[in-house]
Amino acid sequence: MGRYATYRLSTRGESAYGKTKLELEEEIEILSSHGVGMIFKSVGVKWYNHKKDMLKISNEYTNILFILKGKDGEEWIDYFIGGKSQHCKGIITFEPFNENELI
Repeated sequence: MGRYATYRLSTRGESAYGKTKLELEEEIEILSSHGVGMIFKSVGVKWYNHKKDMLKISNEYTNILFILKGKDGEEWIDYFIGGKSQHCKGIITFEPFNENELI
């Protein structure tokens, strides 16, 4: 059982093959089958293997940094480049208590 999530995918860098983002989008069928692709945003998707899929793609396009932001009750960012990844959890911070702001 999985949770629905919102994904936002962006890229930095150039393809080792000199492909444009549009050409790259056409080749990434794994993502487009999940409704994500280079359209940059998909809402309410169950994408069980996003890490595995993105590692495979980043291993193929080694000169591109893929940045996948997700929100599934928590917010996080996964970075992928050259078949490696880094997972960063969102951090919630609150302002300190200020008695002068009481109403």
